[in-house]
Amino acid sequence: MSLKRFMVAAFAALFLCTLLPREAPAQAVPLKIGVIMSFSGPGASLGRSVNGSIAAWMAMHHDMLGGRPVVLIKRDDAHAPETARRLAQELIVQDKIDLLMGGSSAPEAVAMNEVSTQAKIPYFIINATAPGLLVKAPYAVRTSYLTPDFGPPLARWAVKNGIKSIYAVVADYSSGADTLSSLTDAMAANGGKVIGSVAVPLNTTDFSSYLLRAKDAKPDALFAFVGGGPSSINITKQFGTNGLKSSMKLIGTADLISEELMAAEGTDALGVVTASNYTVDHNSKLNREYVDVYRKVIANPTSDDEPSFIAVQAFDALTAMDHAVAGQKGAIDPVKTIEALRGYTFESPRGMITIDAQTREVHESMYVRRTEMRDGKFVNSEIAAFAPPK
Repeated sequence: MSLKRFMVAAFAALFLCTLLPREAPAQAVPLKIGVIMSFSGPGASLGRSVNGSIAAWMAMHHDMLGGRPVVLIKRDDAHAPETARRLAQELIVQDKIDLLMGGSSAPEAVAMNEVSTQAKIPYFIINATAPGLLVKAPYAVRTSYLTPDFGPPLARWAVKNGIKSIYAVVADYSSGADTLSSLTDAMAANGGKVIGSVAVPLNTTDFSSYLLRAKDAKPDALFAFVGGGPSSINITKQFGTNGLKSSMKLIGTADLISEELMAAEGTDALGVVTASNYTVDHNSKLNREYVDVYRKVIANPTSDDEPSFIAVQAFDALTAMDHAVAGQKGAIDPVKTIEALRGYTFESPRGMITIDAQTREVHESMYVRRTEMRDGKFVNSEIAAFAPPK
């Protein structure tokens, strides 16, 4: 073959190669993340805020996680454990997800833990708060708080501010019992006392008789942990309409005056003090950026839309995923994913947080907030901060 014909043939072969499809590099393969939350019914506001926070994280990270594009597959658990279990199984078997996140409450998280463990799929719990959930879930990490975490900071603030006696209304399930126990111990340790309590059925909406018991006990404050949603809205409004504000304070956990409930609670929310792991009012550059983006990307935004503590926990789950996946190519290794997160410290809109190397639970600051009206909007104003115990 002449040199000229050889050169022509070589050029043609090279040109043909450029037209042939190439195998995509592993880092370009999309990550599939399954999200199972309550997106309808009484818990719809919870799911909406989680959706808004996921959209904010993606916007702030150019729709990439761990250097890879993301496919989000969302399913509605309707606050039903068996539904959550079935959906998790379907996402893993049929949709072949790489990572799982969600859990509307403890029962749903337990069901999803079992599926995660069996399938060896990393699972990020973003809302369930009952202690002990990770003990038998080796591939799970929790970015939400633990229910007892609210008791000590709230008790310290209460006693320091003249609240020496508390009557507690708590939801009648394990988290309610844990919250009451933590608050009782913390009040006693700080020189105060829980002078009475009542456990109410989940999804209670009429608190009139329970509020009468509180009134008869004559405490300095009524403490409420009733599960969020309509229950929190109604106890807040009924506390106001029953005239209890004149004789006692209303205090509680973050879900009592969560950002997605404020508009429905109206002026009865004003002055209520809650303990939380997050407040929109938190003063940091990252939080200001997050809140600004969240307001813009949440579906059908309104002037009242603000990220809640649950929304931030979803945001932080994505940050943790980003860190754990960044060094992996192709299929996600569940052991490497969990190991990458042990002891991981990072900045969140709620402040600096650390995933415990042993328990895989979050160490974080807790904040005491007062609901106020600012520039025509309800806001949980940060009035005290408590560093995590060492």
